[in-house]
Amino acid sequence: MPKMKYISPTTNRITGNLYACLIILTGLLACGTSFAGKDYAGADYTTYSGFKVDETAILPEREVHPSLWFKESDIDTLKTRFTKDQTARSYWKAVKEHRYLTIPIPPPVKLEEGNQAVHRYYGDMTQLAAYNAFMFLFEENKKQKQYYLDRAKQALLRAYDGPIYQLDPRKSGIDKSVDEIYRGVWSQTLAAAYDFIQPFLSADEDREIRRRLVKEAAYTYKDLDTWAKRPHNHLSKPAWGLASLALVLSDHPDAKNWLTKAHRAANRNTAYHFSADGIYREGAQYYIFSWINYVPYLYHYKNVSDVNLFETFLPSMEWGLIARNGRGWMMNIEDSYIRPVPTQMVTTPYLAYRSRLNPDVPFGEILQWGFENTDFEPFNQVEKKTGFNYTGASWDYPKELYELITYNPDVRSSPPSIDPTIFMAGGQSIFRNQWLDDDKEQMFLLFHGVPHADNHDHHDHLSFIIYAKGQMMASDSGYSRKSYGEDIRYQWYRLAPAHNTLTLNDIPLGDSVENQPPASDSRLNTAFFDFEQKAAPFRLYLDEPIGHAKRAVAFIQDEYFLVIDEAKTLDGKKGRFAAYFHGGRAKLRRAGKQFFWQYDADEYGPEAQLLTQQFHSNATIEIKKGETTYIKSDYVQTPMLKIEKQASEALLAQILYPLGEGETPPEISDLSTSTYLAATVKSPNGNDIFFKKAGREKLKVEALESDATFAWQRKTVAGTQQFAIQQGTYIDYAGKNYLRTTEPVSLAIEYGETGYTGAVEVERKTRFKLQWPQRPITSITLNGNAIAFSVEKGAIVYSLEESGNLVIR
Repeated sequence: MPKMKYISPTTNRITGNLYACLIILTGLLACGTSFAGKDYAGADYTTYSGFKVDETAILPEREVHPSLWFKESDIDTLKTRFTKDQTARSYWKAVKEHRYLTIPIPPPVKLEEGNQAVHRYYGDMTQLAAYNAFMFLFEENKKQKQYYLDRAKQALLRAYDGPIYQLDPRKSGIDKSVDEIYRGVWSQTLAAAYDFIQPFLSADEDREIRRRLVKEAAYTYKDLDTWAKRPHNHLSKPAWGLASLALVLSDHPDAKNWLTKAHRAANRNTAYHFSADGIYREGAQYYIFSWINYVPYLYHYKNVSDVNLFETFLPSMEWGLIARNGRGWMMNIEDSYIRPVPTQMVTTPYLAYRSRLNPDVPFGEILQWGFENTDFEPFNQVEKKTGFNYTGASWDYPKELYELITYNPDVRSSPPSIDPTIFMAGGQSIFRNQWLDDDKEQMFLLFHGVPHADNHDHHDHLSFIIYAKGQMMASDSGYSRKSYGEDIRYQWYRLAPAHNTLTLNDIPLGDSVENQPPASDSRLNTAFFDFEQKAAPFRLYLDEPIGHAKRAVAFIQDEYFLVIDEAKTLDGKKGRFAAYFHGGRAKLRRAGKQFFWQYDADEYGPEAQLLTQQFHSNATIEIKKGETTYIKSDYVQTPMLKIEKQASEALLAQILYPLGEGETPPEISDLSTSTYLAATVKSPNGNDIFFKKAGREKLKVEALESDATFAWQRKTVAGTQQFAIQQGTYIDYAGKNYLRTTEPVSLAIEYGETGYTGAVEVERKTRFKLQWPQRPITSITLNGNAIAFSVEKGAIVYSLEESGNLVIR
C-alpha cells in the first residue's frame, strides 16, 4: 500500500483532516501540535483477520408467517416463559405497559418540523407497528386483541409515508434524519411487525403493506453501496436490515438478490472491523450498535431459512464477556461510552455450541451468567433521566420487545472456567485475578493494542484502563460529550493525551504493519504474576516512523500493577517523550513522589483510592486537567499527569496500587539511577523488588541480580520466594543461584513448599538449571505434558522447546 500523506497541522478541519493544537476550554490540556485528524482515507480493507459468511442466498420454498422471531407453534411456549421468573415478568410488564400501545398514532411528519421530529417519527411509527402486532398475538381478550391488530395495521399501511423518499441519506442536514443506520433498524422492526400479523391481513391490506416494504428493500438494494463506500456500520446496519426484508418477503422475485447483496455488504464490515477472535475495533459502543442489527438477522436467517450463522459470530459474543470488568461493563475505549452487553438475548441459540471460556458447558450458559452478573443500574438510571438507553439507537430500537422475545429463563447460569487473564490474538489483553468482584474485589487492567481502523479511530495504541476495588480507576477519557460530530471529539477525545499512552514530539503510537496488532512477547500467566510486552512505532498511521516504544504490563496478582515503558528515537537525536496518565473521576493529592487519586462513592463504584508513583531519570511531571465521559452527557473535568523527558532514549515506569477504604498504602522506595529504574515495595503481602534496564548487562540491586531487561522478586509473608524475569539467563538472590539458562527466556516462578510452579516463554530450545530444594523431584510438566529431567549437583536440569505453564513436583 502506498505511504499515506497528511495535511499540515494548520489545515482547517472543514477542508479535510485537522491536526490541531488542543486549546479547548479553560483548564484543559494544551498539547502543542498533537494530531487529531479525521478518519483517514485509503485503508486496506482486505487484510484484517475478520470473518465472512457465505454470500449465497438461501430462502425457503414458500413464505410462512410468523417465522422471523418465532413460529405460530412457539406462541404457547413463549407465553409460559413470560412469567417464569422475575426477569421475564419484568420484561413482559415493560412490553404490556409500553407507550406504543396507547399513544395516538401521529400524523405524517413534515420537513419543516426539523431533523429530530423526522427521525423520531419514523422510529415511533415502526415500533408502534411492532409492539401492537406482537401484543395482538399474545393478548387473550378479544376486544383488546382487535384494538392491537387495528393499530398495527394502521401503522403498517402507512409504512415509510411522509417525506422519507424526498431526503437523501448521503447529504447533511435534515437529510440525515433518515440516515441509513436508522433505516437498518426500521427495516427489521417493520419486517417483524408484518411477520406477526400477515395471516390476519386482508388481500388488499397485504398487497399495500408489501408494496411499501418492497419499495424500501429496492431502494436500499439500489443505494446501499453509495450510502457507505467504506465498510463501517453505515454499510452493515442497512445491509442487515435489507436481509431481514428479504427473508420476510422471500416469495418476492428479487428477494435472493437483496439477500445476496446484504451478505456481501455486511461481510465487508465483519472482515474489516471484527478481529478473528471477536474484537470490534471501533469500540464497545459501535459493537453494541452493530449487535442490535446482526442479532435479529442471525435469528431471522436461522428461523426462516434454517441457516445457522451463530457459530460464525461466536467469537464476537465471547469478546463481550472477555473484555468486561467485574460489573459486566465494556470499557469506553475508541468512540465508546461504557457499555453493558445484553448476553441474555442470545443464550438459546448458543446452547448448541461450546466456547473456550468453559468447554464443559454450553456457551449459552456462560452468556446467561454474563447477564446475571451485569450491573445495568447506571444505564437504567440514565435512561429514566434522559430517555437514552445503552444501545445507541434509543429512538429506533424496540429494546423491551426483543428482550422479552429472546430471554429464556430455562437456561442455566455457568461461569467461565479458564484463567481470567486472557491475551487476545486481536491485540487486547485483559489482566485480572478473578471474573467477578464476589468475595473480594476484582483487579482488572485492559491493555489495548488493536490495530487502527479508518473510522472512529483514536490515538490510543498501547493504552490501558484499570478497574479495581469496585471502582473505575486508570480510565480512558472516552468517546465525546454527546455525539460523533462534536468538535471536542476531534480536539480532545481522539488525541493521544486523552489516553493512558505515549507520544514522541506529539506524534502518537501507530501500527508497525497495517491491520496487524502490535508485536507481543513475554506473555506470562501464573497464579501470582502476569506479564506482557507490546511494541509499536511512533508514527501517524502509515507515515514514516520517528521512534519506537515497548510497553510492558506486570500484574502482581491481587495487589498492584506495574507499567514499564522503553522508548527511543530512530535517528538517535533528542526527542520529547511524553507519557499520559488519567486517574478518572478522582480528586488528586500529591505527596512527594507519590500521587493519591481519591474516588468518592458514586454510580460507578464505592469510595476507593489509587496510589501511583512514577519512576524515571530527569523527567518532569505536570498535573493537568482533561475531560472524561463514561456515559453520554456525563462529562467532567478530571486531573491527569503528563510525564515528559527530553532524550534520545527514555525509561519510564509507573506503580499503580489500588486501595480500598481503610487500606494502608505500601512503603515504596525509589532506587532508580540514570541508567536503570528500580524500587522496593513493602506491603502486608510481602516485600518486592524490581528493576528495569534497556540492555542485557548484569545488574544487582540490593539482593536481586540478573542480566534480564526486567526482573522482579517477592518474598511473601509465608516465606515463599517468587521471581520473574524478561529476557534473561540467570537469577541470583541473596547470594543463591536460583536460575541458569542457555538462552534468554522470560519466566515467572514460585519456589513453594511442595514444588515449583510458573510460566515460561522460550524462543528456541533452552536448557534450564534450577536450584533444587533438597527434596525428591517426582515430575515436571509443561502445559500438562511430562518433561524429562535430571538432578545434577543439587540442581534440576531440563530442556524446553515450547512456552507455557510449568509445574515441578
